[in-house]
Amino acid sequence: MRSIVSIGNIEEISILESLVYYDALKVLTKDIKGTRITIDLSSFYTMEAVELHDFVNTLTYRFVEENNEQILVYSICSRPYEIYKEVQFNGEIIFSSLDDIELGIGPSVLAEARRNKYLSI
Repeated sequence: MRSIVSIGNIEEISILESLVYYDALKVLTKDIKGTRITIDLSSFYTMEAVELHDFVNTLTYRFVEENNEQILVYSICSRPYEIYKEVQFNGEIIFSSLDDIELGIGPSVLAEARRNKYLSI
């Protein structure tokens, strides 16, 4: 898995509506607001797991195909919480999990299995 320092303001990114995964990306950018992680749209699309971080928060993501449907899978770790989501390109959330890392609440067995399936090295 590639690990890349990616510091900036996600709100300054202009996302082209012509991107086939535009709606899924809007869901991700909403979740990542408030961190200092940003994305580079020219290299964002990848079928390999990638970790972007700002030395405090991390975004791990990849695009996958499941049942002939392309989805964006991502995990955002911003203490004390970790968000895991699977989002169809039309913006529909297929699966979502919110865990409290510091209190040790979560993830469910199902969420952990799905995260390991898609985002493991």
